[in-house]
Amino acid sequence: MELNYSNWEVDPYKGIALHESGAVIRFVGHPDSDNFEGNLHDFPQDLSALEKARLLRHGFEAYRQAYLKERGPYRQVMGRRPSKREDTDSSPGLLRT
Repeated sequence: MELNYSNWEVDPYKGIALHESGAVIRFVGHPDSDNFEGNLHDFPQDLSALEKARLLRHGFEAYRQAYLKERGPYRQVMGRRPSKREDTDSSPGLLRT
């Protein structure tokens, strides 16, 4: 069975992307800021390095699109860089991409 790289459920308010394969990416910060990172959890072990990279790239893009749709573009306050915590408030649930 071929892996569907685009089948992610994303919650931009909780900073999480879940793939049907069980892969999880937890995000901190705004995707367009300098304070953005994603940490991988539970990636399938049977995937090749190339397949993992592709799945990761699709997960980051799905999160970015959902984040921008729900929370809007990045706006930096002059003279102050927002903390990673400020960029990840809690609120509504998962979005299907």
